Amino acid sequence: TAYEMLRSLVGSEMCIRDRSMIGSTMEKELKDSFLVIDDPFGSGEKVGLLKAVKPDFSILHAWCADPNGNTIIGLPMSERAYGAYASRNGAIVTVEKIVSTDFIRKNAPMVDIPGHFVKAVCETPFGAHPFSFYAPDGSSYYQDIPFNIELNNASKKEETMQKWIKEWIYDVGNFQGYLNKLGFERLMILRGRGNPDSWKQLLPHTIRNMPSFNNFTEEERAIVTASRELVKTIKSKDYKILLAGIGMANLAAWLATHTLRSENILVDLLVEWGMFGYLPKPTDPFIFTMANIPTCKMITDLVGSIGINVNYPKSMAILSAGQVDKYGNINSTRTDGVTLVGSGGANDIVARARETMVIMVQNKERLVDKVPYITCPGEKVSKIITSHAVFEKEHGIMVLKKYYAQRGISESEMIQKIIQNTGWKVELADPLEKIEPPSEQELFLLRIFDPERFFLGVL
Repeated sequence: TAYEMLRSLVGSEMCIRDRSMIGSTMEKELKDSFLVIDDPFGSGEKVGLLKAVKPDFSILHAWCADPNGNTIIGLPMSERAYGAYASRNGAIVTVEKIVSTDFIRKNAPMVDIPGHFVKAVCETPFGAHPFSFYAPDGSSYYQDIPFNIELNNASKKEETMQKWIKEWIYDVGNFQGYLNKLGFERLMILRGRGNPDSWKQLLPHTIRNMPSFNNFTEEERAIVTASRELVKTIKSKDYKILLAGIGMANLAAWLATHTLRSENILVDLLVEWGMFGYLPKPTDPFIFTMANIPTCKMITDLVGSIGINVNYPKSMAILSAGQVDKYGNINSTRTDGVTLVGSGGANDIVARARETMVIMVQNKERLVDKVPYITCPGEKVSKIITSHAVFEKEHGIMVLKKYYAQRGISESEMIQKIIQNTGWKVELADPLEKIEPPSEQELFLLRIFDPERFFLGVL
C-alpha cells in the first residue's frame, strides 16, 4: 500500500510531497530518499515523496533578534525559518543588530523564529556581505559586485581559491578584521547604494553615458527578441503572472512587462524568493536589488511564491540555461564533470508554470541533441530564444521558426550559420520569419536596466 511504501522510505520521519523532480536526473540521484508512487488520493497522477532533511543545526543571517533569540529574519523572506525548525539542535543566528524583547513584542507579526529554537545570537553588522541586505529601518546595503567578481575569478583554480581563502578568511582573524579589511569607505558606499531611491541619482549618469544605438550585442539581440515573444504570448494566452530567472531572462521579462504596461496590459512579475508584483527600477539588473522590494504588491517566501504558481492557470516563465536540447530539457547542473550553477528554483518553476521559454546565446555546446543532465524536464518548454533564432516546439521537437535578418548576409547563409551552431538536426518551418533588429527604444530601456552591462555583453 502507499502507506507501507511511505513507512519503508521515511520510517518515522515526516516526508514532503513533490511533483517537480519527477522526470529529472535529480529523481535518479535521490533514489534512496525519493519515491515516485501513484497518487493515493486517486488523481491518476504520479507524485513524489521526498524524505525530510533533518540537519544537526542551521546557521542563518537575519535583521535582528533579542538576547533570548527571538528573531526577525527580514526581507526578502526566501527560505525563511524552515531550516531552523527542521534542525535537531536548533540554529545559530547572526544579526545586523540585537534588540530588546520589548522591540520584539511590538513587532511580533514579523518574528520568524521563537527563541527556543536559537542556540546563539551573534551581532554581526554587514553579516550578509558580499550580498545585499534589506533592513526595514533604513540600514540596508547593496551587494559588493567587485568582491563577488574577484571571488568568482579566484574560484576557477585551486591555487587562487586557496590564496583567496587565506587572505579573506584565515588572515583577518575575526569578522571585525574582515570589516576592517573591507574599509569604512567601501562599506558606506554599499550602505548608500542600499537606499531604495539611489537609482534616482544614478539615472542621469546612466543616460549621459549610454553607448550608441548603431551597434548591439548578441545578448541584447536575444533579450529584445525574447521580450517580443513574451509580449506576443502573454497577449494571446492572457497570462497574468510572469516568473523570470536571473540575468538575460529577467531583463527580457522586465522589457516585456514595460511594453505591456504602455498598452495598459498589467502582468505581475514574480520571483521565487517571494517577491510578487514588483516594478523593476533602472540602473540595476539584479532581481534582488533593494529598489525592487518596496514596489512589491506582496512579499512572501519561497514556498508561497511557488505555491502561487502551482494551481493558477495563467502563469508562465522565462529562464536562462546552461544547456537545452531539442526536446526542451534544461541542464543547469553539470556537464562533462563540470558543475554549473545547479537547479535553484528552475526545476520547480518549469514543473508548475503553464509554459516556459528559454533564452541563451547560440552555440553548439549549449544547444545540444540531448542534455547529459536533466535539471528541468522539457515537457512545458515551448520556445528557445537565442542570439540567432527562435525555435518553437512542434510534435515534441524544437523547430526553427524565425531567424535574424543581418545586413550583408543572405537568408541561406544565416540559416546555415544557425544549423552549424545547433547540436541537433534542425527542422525548418515553412515559411521562415525574419526577426527585425532591436529598435532604439528597446535598446534604451534595456541599457537603463543594465548600464554596467553585466548581462548585455561587451560592445
